[in-house]
Amino acid sequence: MPRQVLGEQDKKENSQEKEKEKVPAVLEDTDVVEQSGWKVGAFVDALCSKTGAWFLAQVLKVSKDENSKTVYTIKYTEYEGEVDLEESMIRDIATVKVDFNDIKIGETYIVNYNMEHPDKLGFWYDAKVAGIKKVSKTIICSIRDQDKCIITNLEIYKVPGPDFSEMDCDKCLKNPARKCVQCGCRKCGGKHDEANIIMCDECNSGYHTQCLGLACIPDEDEWFCPNCKNENDIVCAGGKSMTAKDRKTGTSRDWGRGLATEGRSKECTIVPKDHFGPIPGIEVGMCWQYRLQVSEEGIHRPHVAGIAGSSKGVMDKRGCQSIVLSGGYEDDVDNGDSFTYTGSGGRDLSGNKRTAEQSKDQALDRSNEAIAYSCMVRPVSSKGGDAGERWREGKPVRVVRAYKAKKHSTFAPEEGFRYDGIYKVKRYWQAKGQSNFKVWRYEFIRDDPSPAPWTDEGKAIIEREGYVCIKKNPEQAEGKGTKRKASNDEGEEEVVKKRKLYDMSDEWKTLIAADTRNKKMWDQVLEKEMFSRTDLLNQVKETLTCQICYELPNQ
Repeated sequence: MPRQVLGEQDKKENSQEKEKEKVPAVLEDTDVVEQSGWKVGAFVDALCSKTGAWFLAQVLKVSKDENSKTVYTIKYTEYEGEVDLEESMIRDIATVKVDFNDIKIGETYIVNYNMEHPDKLGFWYDAKVAGIKKVSKTIICSIRDQDKCIITNLEIYKVPGPDFSEMDCDKCLKNPARKCVQCGCRKCGGKHDEANIIMCDECNSGYHTQCLGLACIPDEDEWFCPNCKNENDIVCAGGKSMTAKDRKTGTSRDWGRGLATEGRSKECTIVPKDHFGPIPGIEVGMCWQYRLQVSEEGIHRPHVAGIAGSSKGVMDKRGCQSIVLSGGYEDDVDNGDSFTYTGSGGRDLSGNKRTAEQSKDQALDRSNEAIAYSCMVRPVSSKGGDAGERWREGKPVRVVRAYKAKKHSTFAPEEGFRYDGIYKVKRYWQAKGQSNFKVWRYEFIRDDPSPAPWTDEGKAIIEREGYVCIKKNPEQAEGKGTKRKASNDEGEEEVVKKRKLYDMSDEWKTLIAADTRNKKMWDQVLEKEMFSRTDLLNQVKETLTCQICYELPNQ
């Protein structure tokens, strides 16, 4: 466990192993309540009524008293005896470690504190932060009946999982002890064992690993649930997945020689996956041929979903990082510097379909709720919200326009997927769409210092920087048995000769000249022919990437 119960200073080093041996091999499972939040055998945090501290415990029995209230019989892992506790006195283990810079005044965390000797280790208490001293890295908290407890031990934790007090679920009414496939596991409906819940990167649905037959959470950056997966089969530990040859799609669609749907050849490591705001090195007006390339650059990471974001977890991480405008909904209206966007859901996508007609009302959950969290209005409400003149205080959302939106918008690019800058959510509301079903609508307003690519100033920058639609390197497909069309080499050389060589800014030239320690590598960069800022950045990445960790130095 990342958090251990501390208190008695004279314990032997092997006391924990001895206590584990005392846990009965066969746990009693009589009178188990089906709708209980924690099952027999689960490890939880249990509140001690005498000390007011939280201790690690294991559930031995779940039953109901004469008032039909759920009662949990638990055994503390560090102490002898069994105790009956009400449901309000147990909770999931606080395993989410909180960084000092993320601590906020007014929020409650679990800290280690000794009431008699504050300079020594003690028990784990709930502490409400009243003040933060960044210089000495200490926090002032209220613990039980003491108002000014100074915490110097920065081993601070928070209970994981969604905050049910801020979620809006019409099925379970935000009851954490009630099963619900809408806000709990999509298989069993349970909300327990949140440490083993895996979230789909496409639809943002949660599943218990045991419900999917997985031994543990997959060690990969992106995971897709059975409803969203395309060619990534979920298999049990030691099992064998199907190969591409084993699948028969029965479709005649042209997938662009496989380049539109192949796996990513690289991954953005400059910023984390849940980063809000611009991506360093990505400028307004840059364009890519395939959606996969946009994912590789970290601009919009999902391969298919039009919304990237999450409505669960730590409040600072909730929100929408990016969206793609592709004209998928008939209710979308694009005015360039502002547009109305329709949320996701309300369509029957069974059979691995990517799109379908609207068949039911949309709900304010998952991706739709993530966009609502990007609006500065709090709390997120099913009645909607309007930031008014304070819309700029919302979280930044990266916007990509796709060529597919050209049939509905004059601001979409002629080809590929173009990055159009940062937008903010001004308001969100529910309305009846053209399909007569209720949909969630969002008003976005552009808030980016760079000129929009459809303006004269923006077009001039694109021309000056040499931005063109970046094609996927066809050489990556040659080794896969695909056939390439014969090209006119002489004609291609003439096109290259007509392109103007890129003239970097004076600022770049000054910075490069000042970096004398890396002069040899910069000379390798400058000796290459470059026709755009993109070519320059790619050459810098290729030359300056560390040969050990394969990442760019960032300090």
